[in-house]
Amino acid sequence: DKLVVGGVVGNGATTDFALARFNVDGTLDTTFDSDGKVITNIGGTNSQFFDEIQDIAIQSDGKIVAVGESRFAFGNTDIAVARYNTDGSLDTSFNTNGLIRIGFGATDDFGNEVVIQPDGKIVVAGNRAFGGQSEFLVVRFNTDGSLDTGFDTDGWAVRNITSDFDRGQAIALQTDGKIVVAGTYGGSTGSAVLRYNTDGTLDTGFDTDGVALVPGFLDRLDSLAIQTDGKYILAGSTTNTNLDFAAARMNTSGTLDSTFDGDGKVSTSITSGSDFGKAVAIQADGKIFVAGYPFNTPRDFAVVRYNSDGSLDNAFRSGSASLWGTGGIATVDFSGGEDFGNAIALDAFERVIVAGGNNAFKVTRLQNVLAPTAANASISGRVLTQKGRGISSATVHVTDQDGNIRTARTNPFGYYHFNDIEVGQTLIFNVYNKQYQFQTQIVNLKDNISGLNFIADN
Repeated sequence: DKLVVGGVVGNGATTDFALARFNVDGTLDTTFDSDGKVITNIGGTNSQFFDEIQDIAIQSDGKIVAVGESRFAFGNTDIAVARYNTDGSLDTSFNTNGLIRIGFGATDDFGNEVVIQPDGKIVVAGNRAFGGQSEFLVVRFNTDGSLDTGFDTDGWAVRNITSDFDRGQAIALQTDGKIVVAGTYGGSTGSAVLRYNTDGTLDTGFDTDGVALVPGFLDRLDSLAIQTDGKYILAGSTTNTNLDFAAARMNTSGTLDSTFDGDGKVSTSITSGSDFGKAVAIQADGKIFVAGYPFNTPRDFAVVRYNSDGSLDNAFRSGSASLWGTGGIATVDFSGGEDFGNAIALDAFERVIVAGGNNAFKVTRLQNVLAPTAANASISGRVLTQKGRGISSATVHVTDQDGNIRTARTNPFGYYHFNDIEVGQTLIFNVYNKQYQFQTQIVNLKDNISGLNFIADN
């Protein structure tokens, strides 16, 4: 549950990659490079290089992959990738020194977002710019940092939609391994979604040619997520009178989902000026968060929550002096400063974490439900072997949103029971036994639960 935030730090006349790792309580994790912070120069000792992290991903082994760009003041911009060990040191098994700076034959190449495949391969979405235009760029690296020639024969694929400015800004993986990339096309014409097969070819089963367009909407698309049913959530901002937060939901065929706000599209104004939606996250129940910031003063972190049908969720609202907003909208002000919310994540309790900043890394955590009910409930069930036999003397731990742990022990037939647990919160259940292992379960408690069973993995 530790939190890793990536971005940029000034270093004299230039800039470098910057990472910070926080403990669950918000303090810096001193096991991460001794002070919780890591700074990495990608371009080299030349003071004219500007390096900036755009996105990070964490591998299943805990290693951290950071992707962005390295720009030479009097030359080209290249994609930059760094991989860190869990202690914050560079991973020398990755391209011998943990770093990659690579271009693809254009004036400028940008790495905007990254995902890690189940096999450990690293896939980057971005854009390749040259001659006054830009095109979508997708790159796949092997686990050792080399280009994966099994992806479009040379490790990278490009696609132009128009002769103007097309940009791949977001990326996600389907459960079948197909790669979904989203961004904008034609400057500010609209948003585009591209779906690639695992070999780097466009999937012609998606909107006939692998490319689906949403003209006139989400002309500043910044984020993409995939629902459990496979539908795509696109998020960013769209131009109305001013820029507003915006989201769209697309079917796996490439058509807009008309069950989402009637036409597949929704926009929300936070202030009377321009509002920039930058990141998206989806709850287990299908509700959708979009985080970003209003551009006019005050520039505060802003979060919008939509119901699964695209309507604003009025249960999500402000609750203290540092939070202001109306139903479905909350904003956070860090002591009156200029605050730019750029990234969002949900923790194990589905609490909202937003990161960004201006002259400092800034992170906030919001309760998912700001005003839970005071009712209490009971939870019961059994701990079982794979053959259905009750396991006696197993220990069941339930952890609430405040970190409090309650413990129950199973009887000779494998039954356990908890009483008087407050509803309206998310709970984490873990079962411990010397002979068997069990998967963690996460439950959003709304009423009494009976039959919450745990079946051994072995």
